[in-house]
Amino acid sequence: MSSPGCTPLCSLSQFAVLLALVFAKIARTDYPKHWPSLMDDLLAVMGEGDGLRRRRAYLVLHHVLKELSSKRLAADQRTFAEVGPTCR
Repeated sequence: MSSPGCTPLCSLSQFAVLLALVFAKIARTDYPKHWPSLMDDLLAVMGEGDGLRRRRAYLVLHHVLKELSSKRLAADQRTFAEVGPTCR
């Protein structure tokens, strides 16, 4: 998983990105029907906790929004448009 010159901190960052991508792939199929609290959960972590947890939550949110924005069906696009007001 880590490159030859990668430090343990670098490996943790790579793992965090991979984990955020996993969250995004799950959110693509489960949000909002099976995981309606996803955005509220992410916003709660962003509003509390230490700096590292907050940065990780932003990373997950970034990848989730990127994944949701790539959905093409009209119903999915309407759902994505509804996320904006939720995140304010």
